[in-house]
Amino acid sequence: VELNSTYRRSRTNCASTNTAKAKATMTMSIIMRMMLILVSAAAAAFLINSHTQPESATSHRHLRLDPKTVLLKSDPDSDSPALVADESNGIHEIPPVYTYECPDHRDFDRFLHKGIDPDGANKLSFLSGALTTVSETLSGLTDTKIVLIGDSVMHQIYLSLSCMSHRAGAWESNTSFVGDRRVWLKNNSEIIFSMWGGNLLRFDWNKRTYDQPPSDDNDPFYDNTDWIEACEKREPFQQVTYNKAANSNILSSKSENDHTFEEKIVLTRDDNVFIYGTLHNHGVHRIENMQKLHRLFECMAEAKSLNEVPGTGWPAFTYIATPAQHFPGSADGHWSGPTDLSLTCSHRVDISENQFYEEENQLEGKVSMIGREIGTSKMGDYHLGLRRVSNRQMTVDCTHWSMPGVPDLYAKEVMKSIDSVSIKELSSPPNKTR
Repeated sequence: VELNSTYRRSRTNCASTNTAKAKATMTMSIIMRMMLILVSAAAAAFLINSHTQPESATSHRHLRLDPKTVLLKSDPDSDSPALVADESNGIHEIPPVYTYECPDHRDFDRFLHKGIDPDGANKLSFLSGALTTVSETLSGLTDTKIVLIGDSVMHQIYLSLSCMSHRAGAWESNTSFVGDRRVWLKNNSEIIFSMWGGNLLRFDWNKRTYDQPPSDDNDPFYDNTDWIEACEKREPFQQVTYNKAANSNILSSKSENDHTFEEKIVLTRDDNVFIYGTLHNHGVHRIENMQKLHRLFECMAEAKSLNEVPGTGWPAFTYIATPAQHFPGSADGHWSGPTDLSLTCSHRVDISENQFYEEENQLEGKVSMIGREIGTSKMGDYHLGLRRVSNRQMTVDCTHWSMPGVPDLYAKEVMKSIDSVSIKELSSPPNKTR
């Protein structure tokens, strides 16, 4: 009886011990599974961040991409600058297309690596191959002036061209730029920016722009610089710009009639002009600008048909389609007033009903047009967005772009169009000279 009783107690104790061990094993298993899940989630988050996020919002270091991303490769047989992603450790590193090594320009700092997504904008520029296109085109350019006429958005395209041409080693020297308006290149070529060129554009302000004649129109220095009048007289187109004596930081002469640092140049059949109606639409300025452009192109076509183009010829004209704006609250993104600072630029907009788009359709057949193929309506994330305009004032800027970025895509199209068929036919040698 004692043995049986002892045996029963022993079996009960063993069962209790086994149950406790089973519970402990199950608890440890659950803990191990939870730890594995947490470690996996942390590892996934690290990999995602290392592949897609910049190291710092202000560091502007190389952007990391997924290894599957197709990147620009340098041609070993080309003299183009080597801008290739670092592929060490299976991760692509994208360098800035250009940075502060470019000679300083007025206002360049407020665009450079600034904006809603500056790393994404740089990636866009890099993958477009804009630097390679600019480098290759300029290497074959001789005795050519590239003139860009427009507002601050066109000025960004000028900044892009001047900076990428410097990066490509195409400048005549490191000091070959003046007044944020003119760059001298090798092979006797130039890049020129003008807000007023040809007296074709007006803006929303009443102050005199840098290369614009005085309001009294009595300064003989500006004779024959109105291109519509020159066309009607069958005379060459002349442009006022800075000369090499100007300091690189000069913006304007001290007085309207002081032309110490200016010169008047003639544009010939070897030159290229790029222009657009501007984004300034207060009053009737945009309408007037477009009307003047129509008059000029029609006059040039008439002169060509009558063999009355002057002996020097006229430059080739290309119209740049107006880039999209992305202001919130408007279907087409057009600016309609101050924007709430708590908002940001729309990711994409619908430009099918945009008045600028419709106006520019009427230029079809009159002049070559570039820019629509870029598709800026879907690029709202590459604007400057919220930025400071003074010590006490902020604004939401859905007009101007982060750089490097969208302006480089336009610069690429400018380079591609130089050899394309456009109104350049009007610059062909005439059968009769006036």
